[in-house]
Amino acid sequence: SLARNVQDKAREAGVEILSCEGEESGEWVLVDLGDIVVHVMQPAVRSYYRLEELWGGKGPERVRRAASEAQQAIAGER
Repeated sequence: SLARNVQDKAREAGVEILSCEGEESGEWVLVDLGDIVVHVMQPAVRSYYRLEELWGGKGPERVRRAASEAQQAIAGER
């Protein structure tokens, strides 16, 4: 799964996984890496909660930037 891949890459990069929740159902999995929290959601769950809207219209760009930084950190590019 995508969440499992995030955990594997984090471990490879030496990043501590503080917790992982929701793997049983797979509807919404949260991987807590400390400074980075990864949410992996099924499309219906993502539509329902619309987390991007929590940033008052600044969500999409802020989310893209954070996702890019997270990918770089996990890949060991930073």
